[in-house]
Amino acid sequence: MNNLFRIFYAPGEVFAGIPEKSRWRLPFVSTLILSCLVSALIVNSIGMENLVRKQLQAQPRLVEQLGEEKVEEIARQANSPARQVSAYVGSILGAGVIILTVAAILTALLALTGAGAGFRNVFSVTAYSYFAYYSVLLILSALTLFIISDKEGIEPDNMLLSHAGAFLDRATANKALFSIATSLDIFSFGLLFLMALGLSKVSKQVTFARSAAVVVGVWVIYVAAKAGISLLF
Repeated sequence: MNNLFRIFYAPGEVFAGIPEKSRWRLPFVSTLILSCLVSALIVNSIGMENLVRKQLQAQPRLVEQLGEEKVEEIARQANSPARQVSAYVGSILGAGVIILTVAAILTALLALTGAGAGFRNVFSVTAYSYFAYYSVLLILSALTLFIISDKEGIEPDNMLLSHAGAFLDRATANKALFSIATSLDIFSFGLLFLMALGLSKVSKQVTFARSAAVVVGVWVIYVAAKAGISLLF
C-alpha cells in the first residue's frame, strides 16, 4: 500500500523494487477502481443524457444521418440505470484492457531490442504509471466540477484544459489536427515519463533513453492512428 503513495514522490525507488517482488495486483486493481470513480464522477455531475448528446453532436456526419430527433431520443434513453451501469463497467474493462495491451506491446518491443524486462515487471510498471495518472485525473476533475456551477455546459474531453486542443474550435478545426492536439496533453506526458522511467529501472539492460524511445514511439503510432480514424467520422 505504501508504494501507491510513494509513486508520487519517489517513483524511481518504487520501480526499482519491482524486480525483487513484482507487485502488480494492488496498483492494477486500484487503477480499475479509480477509472470507475472518474466515470461515476463525470456521469453523476454532468448527466448521462448530456454526455451522450455531446458525444453524438461532436460527430456532424452522424448527426446528419440520424437527424436531430433521433439524437435526442438516443440521449434520453441514456438516462436508464442500465446505461449508467454499463458506463461504469465499460470504464473498468477499458482501463484493464489498455494496461494489459500497453504492457504486452512494450514487453514485445523491448524483447526485439534485446533488452527484455519480463512481462510481469513491465505490467507492474504500467499499472503503477496508470494509477498515478488516474489519481491526478480524479482529483483535478473533482475540483473542477466543484468549482464550476454550470456543469451541463462542461465538455468532458476538455474539462481540465490540459491539452492543445483547448485552443482550437472543434467545429471548425481539421479533425485530424484536433485529434493530434488533444493528444498533446500534459497528463499524458507525465504518464509517458513514468513508464519510461519505470522500464529503465526494472532491467539493467534498458537505459532511460532506450525506454523513452520505445514508449514515445508507441505513443506516436497511437496518436497517428487516432488522427486517421477521426477522419472517418
